[in-house]
Amino acid sequence: MQGLIELLDAGGVSLATAATRLGLSEGQALVALSEAGRSVRIEGARAMATVRQWGQVRVILRSRSCVAEVMSDLGAVRESGGWWNDEDDRVHLHLDTRDVAAAFVTTKAGHASGRAVRMVAFVDGAGEVLFKVMVPKERRDLIPAFNALKDGTT
Repeated sequence: MQGLIELLDAGGVSLATAATRLGLSEGQALVALSEAGRSVRIEGARAMATVRQWGQVRVILRSRSCVAEVMSDLGAVRESGGWWNDEDDRVHLHLDTRDVAAAFVTTKAGHASGRAVRMVAFVDGAGEVLFKVMVPKERRDLIPAFNALKDGTT
């Protein structure tokens, strides 16, 4: 889908916003990016195991007009009954990972800075985005691990 790729390459827009402008769900946009060779769909359990090894990352949760971005050390989360739980003085993050069927590993232009955004979007069996994990810009050390996941060498 050329319009989606052009929007994302121009920067200044999130994946969710670009999808909405084109009448797509975020999950449909990820499929379109995958079909265009701009995103890689991988098995969910493999992606979850990999991002747990990355340490401090940004977890993105979206619900309609609300967006939450939380810095979390996924390697230190408590896992209970399929939930990843990260609790401290500032935040209580609870991610239900039981419905994760797949993940899309994607790089796009940043919507705020134009800098490359590296993210792993976790989707359910219907292809809808449950949550995303983004490599923080200050964690350049994670770029090789991100690329290995995207290239299938992890």
